[in-house]
Amino acid sequence: MKLKSLVFSLSALFLVLGFTGCKSKAQAKAEQEAQERKAFMAENAKIEKRLMQAKNAATEAEANVYYPEKFAQIEDLEKQSSEAKEQDDLKKANSLGSAAADKYETLANKMKIANQRSKIEANKLAKYDEESYRLGEEAEKKIDGLYKSDSVAALQTSNESLMYYNKVIDAGYKSLSQDAKKTADDAKAALTAVKVAASLKPQQEEADGIYAKAEEAENSAQYEQSYGGYTSAAQAYNDLTQIIKAKRLEAQKAMQAAKTKQELSAKLANEADKESPLPENAEGFSKEPIEVEPLPTDVLNAPQDEKAEETVPVEEMNENSSEEVNGNAEKIESTEEPIEGGVQ
Repeated sequence: MKLKSLVFSLSALFLVLGFTGCKSKAQAKAEQEAQERKAFMAENAKIEKRLMQAKNAATEAEANVYYPEKFAQIEDLEKQSSEAKEQDDLKKANSLGSAAADKYETLANKMKIANQRSKIEANKLAKYDEESYRLGEEAEKKIDGLYKSDSVAALQTSNESLMYYNKVIDAGYKSLSQDAKKTADDAKAALTAVKVAASLKPQQEEADGIYAKAEEAENSAQYEQSYGGYTSAAQAYNDLTQIIKAKRLEAQKAMQAAKTKQELSAKLANEADKESPLPENAEGFSKEPIEVEPLPTDVLNAPQDEKAEETVPVEEMNENSSEEVNGNAEKIESTEEPIEGGVQ
C-alpha cells in the first residue's frame, strides 16, 4: 500500500513539473517574439524615416525627371513594404523599405556624380588629381550593373565614385583659389595706390567683406567657395579702381578744356591788341594787372535809395557846361570898366 502511494505521488509530481516546464517554454517564446516585434518596429521607424529623406533628396536632385522608370520601380517597392507592414510582416517590410531607400540614395548620388564630373571637365580639374579621377570613373561605371542585383553594393559604389570626384574638385579649386587670392591681392594693392575718396569708401568696404569671406572659406577647406570669393573680390577692386580713374580722367579733361579756353581768349586779346593797340596814356590802360578790392560789407548790404538821382546823359552835360561857360563870359564883359588914361 505504501509503495503504491509512493508511485502515485511521484507520478503526480512529474506531471506537475512537466506542465510547469511547458508553460515556461511557451511564455519564454512569447516574450522572445514580443522582443523581436519591438525591435522590428523600432527598425521600421528608422527605415521609414530614412526612406522619406532619401526620396526627398532624389526628388530635389531631379532623379525622378532623369530616371522616371527607375523612380517608378522604387515607388512600387515602397508600396510593397507598406503592404507587408499592414500584414504584420515587419521583417519583409523592413527589407523592402531598406532596399527602396538604398535605390533612392543611389539615384540621388548618380545625379551628384554627373554634376561633379561635368564640373571637372568644364574647368579642366582632372589634372590636379588624376588618380582620384580615374578611380571615380571606374566606380561610376559599376553602379548600373549593381543597381538591380545588389542595392547595398550599388549605393556603396556610388558613394565611392562621388568621394573620388570630390577629391579631384577640392584639389583643383585649392590650386585655383591660391591663384585667385594673388589676383585679388594685386587688385587690392592697385586700388590702395589710387587713394579711394570718402564717397567711395562703402564700395571698398563691400569688396573687403567679400575678400574676408573668401579667407574664411579657404581656412575651412571650402576651396570652391574661396575661389569664387577671391574672384569676386578681385573684380570688385578692379571695378572700383576703374571708376576712380574714370572720374580723375574726366576732371583732367575739364581742366584741360578750361586751360585751352583761357589760352584761346588770351590769343584773341593779343591779336586784337596788335590790330588796334591802346595808347599807353589812354584812360584805363595799364600793363600791370588790376587788383580790385572788394567793397566793405556795410556798403554792399546798404539798401538802395528808391529816389536816387537819375543819370544825366553825357551830351546834356556837355551842353549845360557850354551854356554855363558862355554866361560867365558875358558877366565878365559887362562888369569890366575902361582904364583911365589908356595904355601907357
